[in-house]
Amino acid sequence: TTWGSSWVNNRYNSTANDDSRMMMIGGRLGLPPYEATNDVYYVSMTTPGNASSFGTNHLGANHRNATASDGTYALSAGGHATNGGSGGRNDISVWTVQTLSNGSDFGNLSQSIQNLAGVSNGTRAVFCGGSFQGAAGTYTNVMEYVTFSTPGNTTDFGDLIQDKFQAGSCSGS
Repeated sequence: TTWGSSWVNNRYNSTANDDSRMMMIGGRLGLPPYEATNDVYYVSMTTPGNASSFGTNHLGANHRNATASDGTYALSAGGHATNGGSGGRNDISVWTVQTLSNGSDFGNLSQSIQNLAGVSNGTRAVFCGGSFQGAAGTYTNVMEYVTFSTPGNTTDFGDLIQDKFQAGSCSGS
Protein backbone atom coordinates (compact mmCIF):
# COMPACT_ATOMS: atom_id res chain seq x y z
CA THR A 1 0.00 0.00 0.00
CA THR A 2 1.29 3.43 -0.91
CA TRP A 3 0.90 5.96 1.91
CA GLY A 4 1.61 9.12 -0.07
CA SER A 5 4.63 11.05 -1.21
CA SER A 6 6.96 13.74 0.03
CA TRP A 7 7.10 17.08 -1.74
CA VAL A 8 10.78 16.74 -2.43
CA ASN A 9 13.48 14.12 -2.90
CA ASN A 10 15.18 14.66 0.45
CA ARG A 11 17.90 12.85 2.39
CA TYR A 12 19.76 13.39 5.67
CA ASN A 13 16.64 14.85 7.25
CA SER A 14 15.42 13.93 10.70
CA THR A 15 11.93 13.04 11.91
CA ALA A 16 9.85 13.61 15.02
CA ASN A 17 6.27 12.67 15.81
CA ASP A 18 3.35 12.50 18.17
CA ASP A 19 0.49 9.99 17.94
CA SER A 20 -1.00 11.48 14.78
CA ARG A 21 1.61 13.59 12.97
CA MET A 22 5.15 12.99 11.72
CA MET A 23 7.45 15.92 10.95
CA MET A 24 10.42 15.77 8.55
CA ILE A 25 12.93 18.47 9.49
CA GLY A 26 15.63 19.85 7.20
CA GLY A 27 17.67 17.57 5.00
CA ARG A 28 19.55 17.74 1.77
CA LEU A 29 17.78 17.80 -1.56
CA GLY A 30 18.46 14.58 -3.46
CA LEU A 31 18.97 16.15 -6.90
CA PRO A 32 21.90 18.29 -8.08
CA PRO A 33 23.13 20.65 -6.75
CA TYR A 34 22.26 18.79 -3.49
CA GLU A 35 21.47 21.90 -1.47
CA ALA A 36 20.56 21.72 2.21
CA THR A 37 17.05 22.88 3.05
CA ASN A 38 15.36 24.60 5.96
CA ASP A 39 11.93 23.22 5.02
CA VAL A 40 9.83 21.25 7.48
CA TYR A 41 7.08 18.92 6.18
CA TYR A 42 4.51 16.75 7.91
CA VAL A 43 2.24 13.80 7.19
CA SER A 44 -0.78 12.56 9.05
CA MET A 45 -0.07 9.16 10.58
CA THR A 46 -3.79 8.34 10.80
CA THR A 47 -4.82 8.89 7.17
CA PRO A 48 -2.77 8.09 4.05
CA GLY A 49 -1.84 11.20 2.09
CA ASN A 50 1.00 13.31 0.75
CA ALA A 51 3.35 15.47 2.80
CA SER A 52 2.38 19.10 3.42
CA SER A 53 4.40 22.14 4.38
CA PHE A 54 4.77 22.60 8.17
CA GLY A 55 7.09 25.63 8.28
CA THR A 56 10.83 26.24 8.28
CA ASN A 57 13.83 26.02 10.56
CA HIS A 58 14.42 29.56 11.83
CA LEU A 59 18.19 28.94 11.67
CA GLY A 60 18.24 28.30 7.94
CA ALA A 61 19.29 25.23 5.96
CA ASN A 62 20.31 22.21 8.03
CA HIS A 63 20.90 18.50 7.48
CA ARG A 64 22.50 15.59 9.37
CA ASN A 65 20.73 16.81 12.52
CA ALA A 66 19.07 14.74 15.28
CA THR A 67 15.54 15.03 16.62
CA ALA A 68 13.61 13.93 19.68
CA SER A 69 9.98 14.45 20.70
CA ASP A 70 7.94 14.21 23.88
CA GLY A 71 4.66 14.00 21.95
CA THR A 72 4.04 17.74 22.28
CA TYR A 73 7.34 19.33 21.26
CA ALA A 74 9.89 18.33 18.63
CA LEU A 75 13.54 19.30 19.14
CA SER A 76 16.15 19.37 16.38
CA ALA A 77 19.79 19.53 17.45
CA GLY A 78 23.14 19.97 15.74
CA GLY A 79 23.64 19.15 12.09
CA HIS A 80 25.47 20.59 9.12
CA ALA A 81 24.57 24.19 8.47
CA THR A 82 25.91 25.13 5.07
CA ASN A 83 25.84 24.09 1.45
CA GLY A 84 29.22 22.79 0.40
CA GLY A 85 31.40 24.19 3.17
CA SER A 86 32.23 23.48 6.75
CA GLY A 87 29.58 24.43 9.23
CA GLY A 88 28.70 22.16 12.13
CA ARG A 89 25.94 23.45 14.43
CA ASN A 90 25.36 23.47 18.16
CA ASP A 91 21.82 24.92 18.03
CA ILE A 92 18.65 23.26 19.32
CA SER A 93 15.36 24.33 17.69
CA VAL A 94 11.82 23.58 18.93
CA TRP A 95 8.39 23.16 17.30
CA THR A 96 4.98 22.27 18.72
CA VAL A 97 4.08 19.14 16.74
CA GLN A 98 0.37 20.02 16.31
CA THR A 99 0.94 23.70 15.39
CA LEU A 100 2.09 24.60 11.88
CA SER A 101 4.91 27.08 12.45
CA ASN A 102 8.55 27.91 12.03
CA GLY A 103 11.05 26.63 14.57
CA SER A 104 12.29 28.77 17.43
CA ASP A 105 15.37 28.75 19.66
CA PHE A 106 15.43 26.21 22.52
CA GLY A 107 19.11 26.19 23.56
CA ASN A 108 22.50 24.80 22.55
CA LEU A 109 24.54 21.61 22.55
CA SER A 110 27.93 21.78 24.29
CA GLN A 111 29.72 21.66 20.91
CA SER A 112 29.05 21.91 17.18
CA ILE A 113 28.29 18.40 15.95
CA GLN A 114 26.59 16.59 13.06
CA ASN A 115 25.51 12.99 12.37
CA LEU A 116 24.33 12.59 15.96
CA ALA A 117 21.38 10.59 17.34
CA GLY A 118 18.45 11.77 19.43
CA VAL A 119 16.18 9.80 21.79
CA SER A 120 13.52 10.68 24.34
CA ASN A 121 11.71 9.16 27.31
CA GLY A 122 8.97 11.79 27.13
CA THR A 123 10.65 14.01 29.74
CA ARG A 124 14.24 14.33 28.52
CA ALA A 125 15.79 14.45 25.08
CA VAL A 126 19.25 12.84 24.94
CA PHE A 127 21.55 13.67 22.02
CA CYS A 128 24.57 11.42 21.58
CA GLY A 129 27.54 10.63 19.38
CA GLY A 130 28.21 12.42 16.13
CA SER A 131 31.07 13.74 14.06
CA PHE A 132 32.92 17.02 13.93
CA GLN A 133 32.69 18.98 10.68
CA GLY A 134 35.90 19.27 8.71
CA ALA A 135 37.79 16.64 10.72
CA ALA A 136 37.41 13.36 8.83
CA GLY A 137 37.23 10.39 11.15
CA THR A 138 36.79 12.54 14.26
CA TYR A 139 33.80 11.23 16.18
CA THR A 140 32.51 11.63 19.72
CA ASN A 141 31.02 9.48 22.49
CA VAL A 142 29.39 12.41 24.32
CA MET A 143 25.78 12.10 25.53
CA GLU A 144 23.98 15.23 26.70
CA TYR A 145 20.37 16.02 27.57
CA VAL A 146 17.74 18.72 27.90
CA THR A 147 14.37 18.62 29.61
CA PHE A 148 11.46 19.36 27.25
CA SER A 149 9.70 21.55 29.82
CA THR A 150 12.72 23.84 30.37
CA PRO A 151 14.34 25.51 27.34
CA GLY A 152 18.10 25.85 27.75
CA ASN A 153 21.48 24.34 27.04
CA THR A 154 22.36 20.67 27.36
CA THR A 155 23.75 18.98 30.48
CA ASP A 156 26.21 16.06 30.48
CA PHE A 157 24.42 12.69 30.51
CA GLY A 158 27.46 10.39 30.30
CA ASP A 159 29.42 8.70 27.52
CA LEU A 160 28.75 6.03 24.91
CA ILE A 161 31.01 2.97 25.12
CA GLN A 162 32.88 4.22 22.06
CA ASP A 163 32.80 7.11 19.61
CA LYS A 164 29.86 6.77 17.19
CA PHE A 165 28.32 8.71 14.33
CA GLN A 166 25.28 8.21 12.08
CA ALA A 167 23.78 5.90 14.69
CA GLY A 168 20.16 4.85 14.45
CA SER A 169 17.86 5.68 17.33
CA CYS A 170 14.34 5.06 18.59
CA SER A 171 12.36 6.08 21.64
CA GLY A 172 9.44 5.01 23.75
CA SER A 173 7.50 6.61 26.52
